[in-house]
Amino acid sequence: MTEDELQAQAASPPRSRSSVRGNENCFVCKRLRVLPFRHCADCSLPGARDCPPIRASFLLVFGVVLTGLTAYFLGGPVGKTIFLMTSLIVAIILLVINSYSNEQARSRQRLAQLRQELAEQHEFLKDLSPLDTLDKCLDHIVTNAALRLRCRRVSVMMPDKTGTHLYIAAARGVPQDVIRTTRIPIGERISGRVFQSDKPLHVSRNHAQDDRPGALPIESEAFMSGPLMLSGMRWGHARLGVLSITEPYGRDDFSIDDEFVFSNICEASAVAIYNHMAVAKVKQGNVEFLETLVNAIEARDAYTRGHSERVCKYSLATGRAMRLDDETLSQLAIAGRLHDIGKIGMADAILLKRGEPSEAEWESIRRHPDIGAEMLVSASLVTSARDAIRCHHERLDGSGYPHGLKDEDIPLMARIIGVADAFDAMTTVRPYREAMSFPDALTELRRYAGRQFDAACVEAFLRAVEYGDLFASQSAEAEAALSPAQ
Repeated sequence: MTEDELQAQAASPPRSRSSVRGNENCFVCKRLRVLPFRHCADCSLPGARDCPPIRASFLLVFGVVLTGLTAYFLGGPVGKTIFLMTSLIVAIILLVINSYSNEQARSRQRLAQLRQELAEQHEFLKDLSPLDTLDKCLDHIVTNAALRLRCRRVSVMMPDKTGTHLYIAAARGVPQDVIRTTRIPIGERISGRVFQSDKPLHVSRNHAQDDRPGALPIESEAFMSGPLMLSGMRWGHARLGVLSITEPYGRDDFSIDDEFVFSNICEASAVAIYNHMAVAKVKQGNVEFLETLVNAIEARDAYTRGHSERVCKYSLATGRAMRLDDETLSQLAIAGRLHDIGKIGMADAILLKRGEPSEAEWESIRRHPDIGAEMLVSASLVTSARDAIRCHHERLDGSGYPHGLKDEDIPLMARIIGVADAFDAMTTVRPYREAMSFPDALTELRRYAGRQFDAACVEAFLRAVEYGDLFASQSAEAEAALSPAQ
């Protein structure tokens, strides 16, 4: 949803909490002002025969008429007394019926509002569930808050890595330069105090404050700030951030109903953010464990120490040059770091051999991509990275291994890692050969682009070298290798 669409939808009049609309020209509609249980064809509200208060009112009117006629025929003091007493009783009953009708109207209206709020909260939670990143979750929270509370500005602030300041993690209606530069010390200003105190704050427009430090200016917009926190046996006491809203559309202040909705959004958002952070922590722990295995493999061979880290760095630089999205880059980083994890089952006699491997040894080497992919079958965090690990030794002309795939049958991430892996292999010393120079390695990539390597991946790798600081220590060689004369 674009910013203009969001603003237009938020600025529109609040939706009726009831699906039933009355006819303003109908006496019954004016009298009841309430969501009914039965609807008439003209105004969607009950007719006199369907509404007990109105039906009773008509019976009383009939009683008044009957009493008047009786008094008329009886005449004298007795008739007048009966008429006055009956009129008084009728008036009292009408007042009771009026009070009952109004109370019933308010109860039904409130019930309808609660139903609507529960439905909206259910939709909010349902939409949060499939979101796979914290950034998407935060963006959905601020968008939902802006729509449901009809306000111009919404922000979620979270503590930074040091735990001393709050920064804007997601926002609607806030300028980008403000998002980039805002840093609020915890315990200071409004958001910092709300975060530290765990108590929400609602300030009306033009709310006057005293002259103490941190006091609000007199000319201030109405706003609400609420802590995103969880407490209990399951969570302990988790302070996650602060949700703030301000500048309501079409009104000067937020209502009590808005406070109720805001509280619900804060509670649901806190649970969603906590879950995303917990999942991210588990994923990071899994990756670190797998990286430990990779480091253990590389520690066996001094010649390949740091190889996986360099391949990861080269692959990410190539992916960014190809403008891949964040999720793909995340999977690419995992695949680059773990691409040789299948070598954990390879014998030292093969892994540390100083000469060219024999044919039987090559057969064992060719199996390591499949072994690595199979090791990660149960790891949900490496979904598309698994295919890249399995296919990173495949070649465009079908000469690669383990399955001899060609062209587009090879996943894009595998083609990127293939370029990065080959470059690092060429530029590092191996037991059976010396390292190739930087310019010569780039020349080899160009020579085999379109045959062994994907031409687009090679071109992106060269752009990363040319415009980035990937090889800052070898800048002179890089410039020579990338010159037209090369």
